[in-house]
Amino acid sequence: MEDLSSMNFSELCNYCIENIKPNKKSIIDLENYLIEKYDAKKVEVSKERLNIIKNNVVMLNHQHLLTDTKQLDLNTTDEQKSEMISIMQERTEQINNLTVEQLGLDIVVMAIVRNEKSLDLFSDKAKQYGLSLDEYKEEVLWLEMERSTEYVSMTTPLLQDEIKLFLGLEQEDLDNKTSRFYQYVLAFQNKYKK
Repeated sequence: MEDLSSMNFSELCNYCIENIKPNKKSIIDLENYLIEKYDAKKVEVSKERLNIIKNNVVMLNHQHLLTDTKQLDLNTTDEQKSEMISIMQERTEQINNLTVEQLGLDIVVMAIVRNEKSLDLFSDKAKQYGLSLDEYKEEVLWLEMERSTEYVSMTTPLLQDEIKLFLGLEQEDLDNKTSRFYQYVLAFQNKYKK
């Protein structure tokens, strides 16, 4: 095997195109993988948390469902910021009024509890906060997913890369160098640069 750690990003892209076979997996496959590898558990969530997840999924994947899809500019005056806040509140209310069923969403939340299998993930999370594993007191990592859109919430960098590599690529990703392809290559690079 070639020395992947010394390749630049462009060389890694070419390596992946030449060596990675289409291997796309589903969110259900990911759930089973997380259960097997980390003893993850599926959990019920509150209506408030469900609304937050729903909002994230709609804003990323279903903006066409909103009555106002005007792009918001972050470089605005105070008066425009007030209008922007009003638009965001209106969008949130619109999304909250739509049910998961109306949106056709299939949301799953998983909990990864701190244990021997998951210590690397908790260590990685602690690093995000500039803490040692002993200083980091959280006992659960939460992962929110939506099956139809393949939305996966942000988590630790280590787990995020692991998820991207696990979910794999389709031939279309390799042929067209999609954003999914570039995310995969970045995760691949992170794995082999160590």
